Formats: sequence, C-alpha cells, structure tokens
Amino acid sequence: MKDDPILDLFRGASVVAVFFLTLVLLFFLPRPGYQTSRLVLFAVVLFVGWVGAAGAIFSRSNLLVAGAVGQFLLGFWNFTIGVCWSEAYSSLPHSSSAKIHGEW
Repeated sequence: MKDDPILDLFRGASVVAVFFLTLVLLFFLPRPGYQTSRLVLFAVVLFVGWVGAAGAIFSRSNLLVAGAVGQFLLGFWNFTIGVCWSEAYSSLPHSSSAKIHGEW
C-alpha cells in the first residue's frame, strides 16, 4: 500500500508540533512559582501529545483519537480555570485597574 504524501506531511507536522510543545513546556517549567502540580500537568500534557503523535506516525487511529481528545480536554480545562481565575482576580479591589483609576 502506497502512502499518501499529504498524509505523510501531516504525520511529520504532528511530530514537529509535539516537539515544539515539549520545548515550550520545558522552558516554562522552571519559571518562578514552580510547584509539583505544574510538573504533573506538563507531564500529562506531553504524554498525551506524544501518544497522539505516535498514533499519527504508526497509523493507529485509537492512539490518535486518544491524543486529540486528551489534548482538547486538558486545554479546555486549563482555559476554563484561567478565565475563572482572571475574572475573580480582576474583581478584587487591589487590581491594577483599580489603582490606576483611583478606586482603591
């Protein structure tokens, strides 16, 4: 069976994307505020990303779907927490906008 060149392009792109994700997360890991929870979250994100990339390379649809769904769920969860945290923080009286407008 001959492989499709477009499919090969997407397979390579998935590996490159996960590789750069790995580099970015390793860059942010030792930043100030480091906690073990950050290490665990980054490890899970990278594991799921590499599982998806392995599914793309070896044409294993179950691995590919597991990686894609896992990344989506982790991203949605992370986005939701970020939105909730930013809304809660901005409503505090010591926020930077309150200091600028003299409301503090």
